[in-house]
Amino acid sequence: MTEVELDEGSEDAAVGGPRPDRVPDGDAEQADAVAARRAALLRVLRRGWPVAVLVLLAVATWRTADGYRPAPDAAALRTTPGVLGAAVEPPLTAEPWVGGASVDVLWSGVVTADGRLAGLVGGDDEAGTRSVVLVDPRTGAEVWRTPVASHDGAQGSVATTCSGDRDPARVVWCAVATAPSEGAAVTTSVTAVDAGTGKPVVDRVLPSGTSAVVAGDTLVLVAAEAGGLELVGTGLADGAERWTTRVDGLRRLDRNALGFPVTAVRGHLLVRDGNRSWSVDPVDGRGTALTSGVPTAIEPDDGSVPEVEVLTMDDGTPGGRLRGVDGRTGDLLWDGPAREDLSGGLMLLDGVLYGADGTSVWAVDARTGADLWRTPAATTGALRAPLVTDGEVVLRTESPTGTEPAAGDTADPDDAPVLAAYRLRDGARVWEAPLPDGVQEVRATGGVLLGLGGTGVATLG
Repeated sequence: MTEVELDEGSEDAAVGGPRPDRVPDGDAEQADAVAARRAALLRVLRRGWPVAVLVLLAVATWRTADGYRPAPDAAALRTTPGVLGAAVEPPLTAEPWVGGASVDVLWSGVVTADGRLAGLVGGDDEAGTRSVVLVDPRTGAEVWRTPVASHDGAQGSVATTCSGDRDPARVVWCAVATAPSEGAAVTTSVTAVDAGTGKPVVDRVLPSGTSAVVAGDTLVLVAAEAGGLELVGTGLADGAERWTTRVDGLRRLDRNALGFPVTAVRGHLLVRDGNRSWSVDPVDGRGTALTSGVPTAIEPDDGSVPEVEVLTMDDGTPGGRLRGVDGRTGDLLWDGPAREDLSGGLMLLDGVLYGADGTSVWAVDARTGADLWRTPAATTGALRAPLVTDGEVVLRTESPTGTEPAAGDTADPDDAPVLAAYRLRDGARVWEAPLPDGVQEVRATGGVLLGLGGTGVATLG
């Protein structure tokens, strides 16, 4: 990718260490000889030091140009939400989760401060009952369950989202948006619960046509009004109004569209409209128009480059473009082709952005977009598993031939999915291992490596 421009001591002091050549006082001839040898040695050192330094600099430059980077601090990275808590090594084993309904938590889950996973389940019974539940990601065991009392079980099209007040979360909030029929006004119910106890903090229904998003301790109410959005920041716990902001000129705004037009990404509120986007500060409501593109989710993200927003932009090519934008000013920092789809997601650790496309795994400098390494990789085929890391390697689910067996067909042993490991430092492919039977992809949740497949969820070790 291409960046867009933006006092000399004494001779005796110079020779350190013991002085075995010291001569007895009064032996003038021997003393003169020793002094001559010292002077000659110093002349050689003084003439030779630039050569030695240049050699060292050349070696360092060569190693940098060759993509070398110091090994990351794996122990420090493992404290980052979304990074596995221990190194992964083959062979892999699987321990199935207990319970069935809790599997839904993986798709809406929020990691809590004690390393557990909270999210929405239910909605598939006759009453349409939904609940926020907390599960142990190591076993799948349910810790507590809190019904979404404000959701009346209305039938129709439904969209849901869950988030936390921080990462990891102490308060978990979930929203359920329901449209009884196509084109009908959307009704959204919001529930926030204490992640430790499951006790409700907020449980209410929003005005018709209003959605919500949480960033930190701010609950932002979002309503479509005359070609724009009105955002009202309120206290998550007390509901007190903090600020109001409008984003105008939206071309694709549909007041009755089912979903959540504003999302929280990397500590910012993001408004998307086609290939355009705006960043809003959840603290004071101030907004910044970003260069054309749509912010993309990054997980894990250690916060090492908070000033850079990573966007994708559809320019008519198969992969579109990937670009870095200053989130404070909206200025373009770097830009380059995304090559192919980024279905594996992105990771940002220690200033480096990691990603994968259909043919390679790669790393770029998140501030400049400069390529650090790119390693050819096997295809993921129909698999769309996210990238995972244990702080030492990038883990990626791969399919040798890029195909999956059709329903009812027996899987070809030669095409069974494998887990491949690429070293964070330089992209070297260091190992691959077959996934346990029934596991098709992996995810990192609460510091635990989970496997998903037709048989449900399992903890991998």
